Amino acid sequence: MNFALGGAMTKAYLEAKLGIFWLAHYSLVKKSPRYRVLRRVPGFSEPDYIGMDSQYRFFAAEAKGRVSLDAATKKSLNCKKQTGIVNSVNGQIILQRYGVAAITGGSHIQLYATDPEVEIELPKPSEWLASFYEYVRAVCGPEGEVSEAENTPESWTQVSFDLPEQVSQWVSEGADPAEWEGLASRTREAYRESIVLPDLTVMSVSSQS
Repeated sequence: MNFALGGAMTKAYLEAKLGIFWLAHYSLVKKSPRYRVLRRVPGFSEPDYIGMDSQYRFFAAEAKGRVSLDAATKKSLNCKKQTGIVNSVNGQIILQRYGVAAITGGSHIQLYATDPEVEIELPKPSEWLASFYEYVRAVCGPEGEVSEAENTPESWTQVSFDLPEQVSQWVSEGADPAEWEGLASRTREAYRESIVLPDLTVMSVSSQS
């Protein structure tokens, strides 16, 4: 009962605070093929919810249902322990982290909520690059797989995008910015017959037959 009430109060608070676009339990988001969740560290700890506000920014939320607000619960919410596990969703760094507790031990239901930290910890260059290419993967799809539009006018030109395997491997190995120039040179040489964009994704153009 307290768990369900905590979830309901969290949704109500975030709706009033953010005008949330949607809110889903973390277990559903991480299993969905539409969302790519990147954790900071492996383990079993995780937030309760992932949501999107009215500005289409992802956020993480933790919900608690308690008879009283004990020190351990308050500390957990203030430190954003569970919400801090998630680094990004679809390449977008999670900057907003909320903790909400519904307190049911008195004559009235009380709400305790923590807003995002004022100080924002900016990602390292390698982390930013990794997050960016997480987004590229979400847009382009699996490496080497091309999605073609259907029922388009004959005058249109078909354009497909691909993330080269060597770029994907560089990201998986840590995305060291010091290796960028060499990677860019090798990629442009390997795909000299194609159009290589500044982010090293490859654009192929073909007219419809």
